[in-house]
Amino acid sequence: MTTPWSHHEAYRKGRAPEAGERDKRWVAAVIAGAIFVVCAPFYGYVVSLIEATPGYFIAIIAGLALIRVITSSLAIAFSGRKHEMGALFAFLIAASGIQILEIGSSFWALVLGVMISLVFETKDFEFAKGKQAVA
Repeated sequence: MTTPWSHHEAYRKGRAPEAGERDKRWVAAVIAGAIFVVCAPFYGYVVSLIEATPGYFIAIIAGLALIRVITSSLAIAFSGRKHEMGALFAFLIAASGIQILEIGSSFWALVLGVMISLVFETKDFEFAKGKQAVA
């Protein structure tokens, strides 16, 4: 069963134009298999190299890989002009890694971010707009 938003059926049935001509698609599978066979003897060396690198170096590489993700997420969070303070505090709390009552920081980030938005940014919530219209 496929989901309505996936295009798996289009690719499987050959209706996707970017997949190339139907009778030549096997070439990609053969090339990928050949690359795997040629590179297989070197995989052990690659794993040994990764195991020999210090943990902080791998953390640095992972952090550099995630810079684009964090910048786009922060840009989206602060571009709406709504709930900016709550989003900032939620991010900072989640990044802090605190644990209260053995509950992780992601939970507290959500709870405290919403509470801060409720206290300081009440006008950004829909229910506050409804009360202003009634009054």
